[in-house]
Amino acid sequence: MPHEASNYFVLDASFLIGSTLMKKFILLLFLSSIISSQIYISPNGNDTNIGSISLPLQTIKKAFDKIKISGDTIYLREGTYSQSITLEPPISGDSINYKFLIAYYNEKPIIDFSGQSYSSSNRGIKLTKNYWHLKGIEIKNAGDNGIHISGNYNINNIKLLDLTLKK
Repeated sequence: MPHEASNYFVLDASFLIGSTLMKKFILLLFLSSIISSQIYISPNGNDTNIGSISLPLQTIKKAFDKIKISGDTIYLREGTYSQSITLEPPISGDSINYKFLIAYYNEKPIIDFSGQSYSSSNRGIKLTKNYWHLKGIEIKNAGDNGIHISGNYNINNIKLLDLTLKK
């Protein structure tokens, strides 16, 4: 029941302690914090697939489109991802739920931007969103910068190779 205290009302929720309702509520909070969606992509995948480990997507762009709706982690399977456009994550994570773009366990994905023309505005990956963790990815041959980071609280462990100017 609410109790009046100065100009504020305080709700006494002690009746919930030990109740089945409270246990269900705590379980729901716990499960929602540990359940995360996972999207898998592979150079041999297909963008009409669902993005599971057995039916992976093919492009990073499609995985970014999917993460707008759901998902916390995008796993890149081994192989080369040929790109001609700048890749830009569409959504931020938060301090509790980072978004991840990472290599699948012990695999070495390569994002090759050879298809980009040289231009001072051509980035491989443009990370303007917050709370992203990129790990284990090789980025090469971008039109200018392999990765441009201007968001906050982003963690990176990325190999940048062969970033030479093209004429």
